[in-house]
Amino acid sequence: TQGLAAGLWTGGIVWGARRESNTFAAFLTGQSDGLFRMVLRGDTLAYVPDDPKSTDSVTAAERARAVAAFRSVTARWQLATPGMGEAQLLAARAHELAGTLDSALLALRAADSLGVETTLEVPAARRLVILGRLGRFAEARRLADSLHDAGYFRGFGLRSPFLSDPASWAVQLFLLEGDTVRLAALFDAYQPRTVHYAACYGTPSRGFTRTVTDSARVAVARAWLARGAIGVGSRRANECLRELLSALRTLPDAARAPLGEQLVSAMRGALTAGDTARAVWRYHVTVFLDTALAGRVRESEWYAPVRADAERQRRESEARVTALGAEVAGNTVTASWRVDAGPALTWNRPSTPPYTVEHRFVVRFAFGDELWLLSVGRFQEPFAAPASGTIEDVLRGRLPWLLTGPSDDSLRTVQGASVRVEVAGDTVRLIASHPDLASRLRAARLATADMLFLPCVERRLPNGQCRRVERPIVYR
Repeated sequence: TQGLAAGLWTGGIVWGARRESNTFAAFLTGQSDGLFRMVLRGDTLAYVPDDPKSTDSVTAAERARAVAAFRSVTARWQLATPGMGEAQLLAARAHELAGTLDSALLALRAADSLGVETTLEVPAARRLVILGRLGRFAEARRLADSLHDAGYFRGFGLRSPFLSDPASWAVQLFLLEGDTVRLAALFDAYQPRTVHYAACYGTPSRGFTRTVTDSARVAVARAWLARGAIGVGSRRANECLRELLSALRTLPDAARAPLGEQLVSAMRGALTAGDTARAVWRYHVTVFLDTALAGRVRESEWYAPVRADAERQRRESEARVTALGAEVAGNTVTASWRVDAGPALTWNRPSTPPYTVEHRFVVRFAFGDELWLLSVGRFQEPFAAPASGTIEDVLRGRLPWLLTGPSDDSLRTVQGASVRVEVAGDTVRLIASHPDLASRLRAARLATADMLFLPCVERRLPNGQCRRVERPIVYR
């Protein structure tokens, strides 16, 4: 308890919600109410808002008391079991929290020599973090190489909280020297988002004092883009490349020019070879590096066939979808569409800006100054290649959401709602169970629902490019 309150593995910060969700899916997809910190008050572990303006916040004194209590417990454990590696491992964490890093290293060496039975954390990995925090980067880099070559970073799952800190340090150290080989292998193997903060999101781990040069970042980006495959590995690796390229936007044009030239040359080569998917992937990469360059590519004569094909696919998919209407039965609201048979539906299309929604089904209910919206769709994945399939493939694994607010620009997730999507034959149904929505519909006795299918993705598109229709609401 003392270790958790001191911030042993999470920094003491957790996401929190103020009320229970009706379903596990609602818990996963609902919005968090805020960040909270754990604090030890007497013998009670409490959660308080992580907000400096809050009247109830974790003070430095409270954290210091938790650290002191934790160190006392681990010291007694060391004395009671001097031959136990786990006691030394936990004592190292207590020293690290207290800022006595040299003592933490000594405890880790003792844990290494005694051996530890747990596979959750490896002393050498924690030593990597502490060496980095001490500024001993050469030693830390050699240890990162050794851990990487031994396959340590290929594991995740239960070990994720223990892996993320050492892995983040390894990313920073590899990036520092432009080691694209190890970086690519690490990103391909390791999924959790936390590992990529340092390299891609501009938030280096505590104690990382070296400056990663722009030339090193450019070298990493060029090496990744030179790989023949579409994408750079895992989804997290794609996100990292996206953020890395976004960070390079601030470089002078001369510094970015080689990357832009590399991308355009690769796009033209792929189109010449008939490999549209690879060309589109590089176009999406260009969007993040240089939007002006991406605009010139998109409007160029040599990219016109890709643009025309994407527009044809968009119109064909829109023509196949017909809104049927909505039904209110008890506390459940159901909206239905028919999707006619036809060619495979395509997503991750070249006309879709990365991270926007494709093939989106929407039903809107307007009550004066309040809007309720039920929707499901497929987000375009960063740098992903186009894919095709049935409507079941498009929506497989997609979680619908129920939103409310005064306008389209001010919507929030409705807590406690049960929402799901069903695809049966040629019919797509969006189903939401929430007493407030059902009662509002019955009280207002709305006759029609505003229903949309959006193969396009931007609200600013000219009128007529997205099909919005009114369909009857049936009350049971």
